[in-house]
Amino acid sequence: MRSFQFVLSIVCFASCILAANLPRFDSQSVTQPPAGKSYYTVFPKNDAETSKTSDFVKQIVGAEDLLPWTDVKEQLMHCTVEATPEEVSQLKGNAGIDHVDEFHPPTPPAATRSFHDTPGVG
Repeated sequence: MRSFQFVLSIVCFASCILAANLPRFDSQSVTQPPAGKSYYTVFPKNDAETSKTSDFVKQIVGAEDLLPWTDVKEQLMHCTVEATPEEVSQLKGNAGIDHVDEFHPPTPPAATRSFHDTPGVG
């Protein structure tokens, strides 16, 4: 059971990184959602029908796909979407959704010295 929890935590961590749509190391800004929207992670109930729940989420937030999303043993664990507060209220009211949490992407690391900043080089 502990190994399953460990694997699940690794999968969740990896999906959070992917969900944030983080820039590459050469960029210093984090992609922000459109005005009026924020990132939210949607957690379906364990017994929810995956296709119905994912179709509902796509319909509410106007998405064609729910990437990235986490799927363990063909069970949708969570997905991250851009949504307005009104859309989040609709998501929370669905019988197939356990909860919805706001997601804040981590900020990239501080800029490192470039090749031209190194004394005696260049």
